[in-house]
Amino acid sequence: MLPQQVLFTVQGGDKPCTSGGKSLTIQLNGMNATCGDPRPMYPGSPDVAGCASNPGDVRNECLWNITVPRPGTPEWAGDACFPQAAFPPDPPSPAPGARPSQRAPPVPVVPCSLVGPSSDVITFGTVLSCYQQANCIDLQYDSSTCEWRSVMTVDDTTLRTVEMSYLYCNVCLSYPRASTCTLPKKASLDYICIGDEMSEVIDPGTGELVPGGVNPTNGGWDRDQKYCQEVRWTADDFAPQSVRWSIRGGGSSGRCNKAGDPDLVISLKGIDAQCGPPRLNALDGFAGCQGNDDISDECLWTLAIPRPGGPGWCSSLGPSTELRRPPPGSKGCGDQATCLDASLDSSKCVYKLQKGLSWLYCPVTLAWPRAGSQCVFASAKAGGSGRRLASSGDELVDGDDALSSDVYSDVGRGLLQDAGPLGTTLDTVCSGDKLGSVIEGPGGVPVPGGIDQVTPWHQDEVQVQWIRWALDDLEPQQVLFTVRAGDKACSSGGKTVVIQLNGMNATCGGPRYMDARESEAAGCASNTGNVFNECLWSITVPRPGTPEWAADTCLPDNASSDSLTMSPSPKGAGEGDGDGGAASPPPRSVRPGRRAPPLPGSGDGNGDGDGGGKAKPPPKGASPGSRAPPLPEGTPVIDDGTVDAPFPFCACKARNMRNTPYRLRYNSTTRVATLGDGAPRAMHCFDLQVVDCDPGARCCAMGLAKAELFSVDACRSAVKLALVGGQSTSWSFSQTPYHGVSYTTFKLPAIGLARPEVPASSQLCFVTATSPCLKLGDFCRDGADGFCRFALYNEDESCCPTSSLDIVESS
Repeated sequence: MLPQQVLFTVQGGDKPCTSGGKSLTIQLNGMNATCGDPRPMYPGSPDVAGCASNPGDVRNECLWNITVPRPGTPEWAGDACFPQAAFPPDPPSPAPGARPSQRAPPVPVVPCSLVGPSSDVITFGTVLSCYQQANCIDLQYDSSTCEWRSVMTVDDTTLRTVEMSYLYCNVCLSYPRASTCTLPKKASLDYICIGDEMSEVIDPGTGELVPGGVNPTNGGWDRDQKYCQEVRWTADDFAPQSVRWSIRGGGSSGRCNKAGDPDLVISLKGIDAQCGPPRLNALDGFAGCQGNDDISDECLWTLAIPRPGGPGWCSSLGPSTELRRPPPGSKGCGDQATCLDASLDSSKCVYKLQKGLSWLYCPVTLAWPRAGSQCVFASAKAGGSGRRLASSGDELVDGDDALSSDVYSDVGRGLLQDAGPLGTTLDTVCSGDKLGSVIEGPGGVPVPGGIDQVTPWHQDEVQVQWIRWALDDLEPQQVLFTVRAGDKACSSGGKTVVIQLNGMNATCGGPRYMDARESEAAGCASNTGNVFNECLWSITVPRPGTPEWAADTCLPDNASSDSLTMSPSPKGAGEGDGDGGAASPPPRSVRPGRRAPPLPGSGDGNGDGDGGGKAKPPPKGASPGSRAPPLPEGTPVIDDGTVDAPFPFCACKARNMRNTPYRLRYNSTTRVATLGDGAPRAMHCFDLQVVDCDPGARCCAMGLAKAELFSVDACRSAVKLALVGGQSTSWSFSQTPYHGVSYTTFKLPAIGLARPEVPASSQLCFVTATSPCLKLGDFCRDGADGFCRFALYNEDESCCPTSSLDIVESS
């Protein structure tokens, strides 16, 4: 747990490092950094150490010594948000209660305070205690308070007394919350106690469970006074725990909420907090604080507290838009915007292999209703988890009152699907739409969307859609859901509704169309094309661990996932067009329990994206960035897709996309007009975007000389046209023998743009004709697996960022 000393040697200018051997000490981002003269090779040696290239007489290579604290220790002042392992390797000492034959329970991630969003002020219903309290109370929950303790307890199975270890954490309520509390300044809440008579709470003295409703604040609960209780987990329990308080005061009606209404649900620091009347005990009294059986307005608050590093702790990205009614003129999208909620819990993400490439798969969940908003479809009488408001105005209405109708009925536009019964269900939800693609599950590939349809869609029922990122893809992903609820059109005049769901931008509009005339709606798979009120939601989801990801990053260790079997550039690869191959050893087999060989360009720790490490240099005759001469091989057989190969086939080592300025995304495949031969033709287009990168990285300033796609031999004569930014350009194919198999590469060799000449956004397109190459999935070598590998090059081929892009085409 002690800090580490990290050394760097730096030379700059011609001055000596110090004067008289005096060192300089400064702070860098809170870490002590000391600079001094280079060390001697050994005591009394005239030679200095310095960098490996120093022959011993360069004495102004200054030695920097930086003291780096371990994340999570008291010296670490930032959040300790590293991936949580199931069991930390070789803990310095077992946690209390760990027997010699067992691993110690995992240490919690510390210190990370829960900093998610809290609900805005509720301006109605303040005569009811739940609503007044909801405007005032706040949550404090910091994992630095957590500790492992052992208690003696009775085993439920053996009835023997055993020693058990639990992770105990403090959870506190206080008030007032910021500027939202509407209590008069001199007023206070009456009192608070832990749990209620029907719950069990933790005795702070013994750590054991005892009946709740205890420790009331007799004499009042003062402002700014924290009131805490403990929550606990066993070593293998990562589920959120329900923690309860009974609170009295704030309202003037003597009631917690309106008779027959569901519990009020708000958000406190990103956690759902539910308030309702006290429960009834066995004697038909009120089960609030102990001894208060006749008090009906001791409101019961229940919070779902996540374990640090577990589900819920790793998904609070930011606030959600809180709506008390749909935005004016927003139609069906506005109604849905009052209800839907979305999240991504990074602790659920997994790494999986596809054709030797490692992908990060994460689940995005969509559910309803959303805490803090007043869902227009949630029925109070049905016991839903949110209040329902009328579409036009603030007045609370009963769950079966009709909403105002605004049916979309343009002539010739088709049908609007009739709404199902209003109450506890929305009409339907599915993942994506028929025009796009979705991932079937962890390890899956893109397939046509509009699948996994749920009809009807019940309250609190979760719709899950998986997304994936390649190792070098750090950009946010667009995730699509199709939702139908009610009989309104989705939008008016093509206007969209934009809200935030848990910190992620979410946009709702009408369905996309399967044809250029906009007469056939896409929507869910069951939509025959004439249902136009299946609204399309697009949610922008950041990759966990990137700057856009604001929550703790609880990703698994990629090394512990599926073994990676890719190798660096191939040995003995030579292209048929004479521009060569590369020279690195063939892939090594990966034994169980061993790390796989490094990925191409996986980085050498320099942050410049140029790979490196201990990769072997290109063979003789290949200068850096140039192609190696082809090596002799026997007559190759044509690639049949059964053996993987390390595309691209070149000596370039700087293959990592990170810190390079370009990103390529598949846009679309569309049918185009036939020529005189009558052969069907299709145009495949890709979006080329310029992104920010580290100016100090080797490849950040690279131009765009050419692009390559890993293709199949059967399509060598299928390309009829290629376009860069709408302008015609040349194309070519090459074949590369590797291990007795001939592989095909499609090239756009004459792009020839310097870095300043590349527009911020443009397209690369090419047209194919004849079967089987009309579909991009048939053209790309990995198309059957839903992706296509590509490489981009600078002029001297010293930079060749390589990645893969998801592809799927509408049928």
